[in-house]
Amino acid sequence: MRIKKFLPLAILLIFTGCGIWTDFTTFFNLYFNTRELYYQVDEEISKLPKDPFQLKEPEITGTIKTNLIKIQEKASKILQHEAESSYFDNALFISGWAFYYNGDYIKANRKFQELASLGTEEYDLISRLWIGKCELQMRNFEKGLKIVEEVRDSALVREDEEVLNDAYKIIISYHIDREEFETAISEGEKYIEISEDDKFSALVLYQIGLLHLKFNNQEEAASAFASVLDYSPDFETAFNSQFELAKLKRELGQIDESRDMLNSLYNEGKYSSFWGDVYYEIGMIEYSAENYERAFNIFTDVNSLYASSKGAIKANLMLGEIMRNVYADYDSAKVYYDKVKGNNVDQELKETAEIYSQSITSYIKFKSDIQQSSRQIMYILEPQEFFRDSLAYNRFLVQSGAVKNDQKIDQPFGTDTTNTNVTTPTDTAAISDTTSTLAAADSVISTTPIFSVDDFDDDYILEIKPIFPTVGIDSLESKIAKDYFALGNLFFSDLMRPDSAYYYYDLLLKDYPETKYKPRVMFALATYFETKGNKEQSDSLYLEVYNEYKTHPLANESAKKLNKPLLFTDSDPAQTKYLIAESQIEEGELDSALVILKNISHEHPESIFKPKSLYTIGWIYENKINQPDSAAVYYSVLVDEYRNSDYAKAVNPKVNNYKAEQQRIENEKKKAEEDAKQQELDPQPETQKEILDEDTQVINEQIINSPVNLEEPTDTTQTKND
Repeated sequence: MRIKKFLPLAILLIFTGCGIWTDFTTFFNLYFNTRELYYQVDEEISKLPKDPFQLKEPEITGTIKTNLIKIQEKASKILQHEAESSYFDNALFISGWAFYYNGDYIKANRKFQELASLGTEEYDLISRLWIGKCELQMRNFEKGLKIVEEVRDSALVREDEEVLNDAYKIIISYHIDREEFETAISEGEKYIEISEDDKFSALVLYQIGLLHLKFNNQEEAASAFASVLDYSPDFETAFNSQFELAKLKRELGQIDESRDMLNSLYNEGKYSSFWGDVYYEIGMIEYSAENYERAFNIFTDVNSLYASSKGAIKANLMLGEIMRNVYADYDSAKVYYDKVKGNNVDQELKETAEIYSQSITSYIKFKSDIQQSSRQIMYILEPQEFFRDSLAYNRFLVQSGAVKNDQKIDQPFGTDTTNTNVTTPTDTAAISDTTSTLAAADSVISTTPIFSVDDFDDDYILEIKPIFPTVGIDSLESKIAKDYFALGNLFFSDLMRPDSAYYYYDLLLKDYPETKYKPRVMFALATYFETKGNKEQSDSLYLEVYNEYKTHPLANESAKKLNKPLLFTDSDPAQTKYLIAESQIEEGELDSALVILKNISHEHPESIFKPKSLYTIGWIYENKINQPDSAAVYYSVLVDEYRNSDYAKAVNPKVNNYKAEQQRIENEKKKAEEDAKQQELDPQPETQKEILDEDTQVINEQIINSPVNLEEPTDTTQTKND
């Protein structure tokens, strides 16, 4: 922002009046240093990262803040002691300006009000414009906007182009901040019609193009971007408009034109600082054309050649997408996603990468759990397999040097004798089935001969410690079914691979046709067929859920899909409880409401009000009590158990972000623990045969003496997922 200019010093010295001498001494004693520091800080503020049409002022650095305080002090001395100086109004403006950028809008407003009261022509519009800016920053929007609009109109009449540009920038910024995008576009178009400043008109036109994209008005946006070069854009605006136009042409299917524009930008030496972003978009053209190998190579080049560019970060994300979506190589995909997670350049890209990384971590865990449960079933049916795996794990310990020379492995491998987390089942049919199964397993174990190490003389190595199960086959199969269902949900909603989701849903129904997850799986399959456009198959499955599982919460979700009446009934006791909880929320009795809602979720697992109760509990913790961790717990249960409900869909993004952050914290903690353990290790060589011989008897005793429960522990996850 300009400040008033003065005559050169040589001319001033011709005059000898007191006023001139006062100006002379003031200039050299105070004002010169104040003005130079003002110019310096103003330049530094202009370089802070900020969108040209961002209403909120940028965060200032510590250095700038310190210098602003110095400016305030220097300007204050002029205002206190040099009131008769010709520099008084300049000092008054600089003082208000310093308070403004230091965030003290009340004091800034006072200074500009005082400046306006002087009635100088030089500062008439400028002081009023800054008063309007202060009011807007203090969120007095109506008052502030009115002042700025009045200044705009006056500037237009007086043909003050600088103030006119500033006023329109503030007005457009205000409407963007209030998400009044159509009004912002209209104001921008009005400015272009009356302006003679081709440089600022180009910037406004580029912003209009971006605003049209918010409405997905691609043709209008393309027209705006293409018109920017008809004016006199600065270097950055010229590039950005052509870059956005090239991207837009790809989205509009104009692939050849898009490729030509991007290649032209890439070959322009003056745009070398943007080459990483341009080359990334060339890779996106190949990806859109399903030339995945070519796209992969381009993204890899972006990552290596332009590592510091934003394009490199986005390239890593796309490399992860290709490994996930095209090659189903989830381990490699996670490596690329984790690279994006480590950057602090773009929060949106970081959050996307964290969500996918967390999903892949969940996928790996579910697969590992299924493998472990399947293996544990084998241990019950064929105990010699547990013996063989234990020896294989011992070999691994010896070969890896994890066992010291004088260490004896006297703890039975795989048996956790301290596990007391066993409860009795409530399903008597399950008890009966489990008892007969385990009795047969017990018979096998009791008649199995003692094994010796010589019976398993091979090179089989196992890096994961085998664990002999303390629950029955039924519980293990129930856990496998739960993990199949979780994998299906993961692929359908998070990893977005519906065909893989179908595989696990179908596998679940084939292997465990009587699973309690059946209505959920049927609903999920109906959704799958709906996304595939197979309405007949999807409606058939929705109808089966609606007719056969009338008390299940998904029955009403099916009713919505089929346009059938909802199944709310007076016979559902949870309905009355929920209405009472709602009334207590309205009265501010949050603790009582939480007790009732939690009772619904525990005591009425089949009620259609359970998902609604879980959602409401989370909502109370998030919005009323300010306990986000507690809210995340209940939202997570809601998503896990009722993934396809409207309530779950509403909170799913929050759950993903929360889980990603928790995983990051856990990874950092685990790495710290691993580093500490590594420092403590002092591996000593010891012969493999010696250790295996000494532990053979111990492992045999473990198999025979391992407790086999005749009652299956209650699997609470089954109850939750009914």
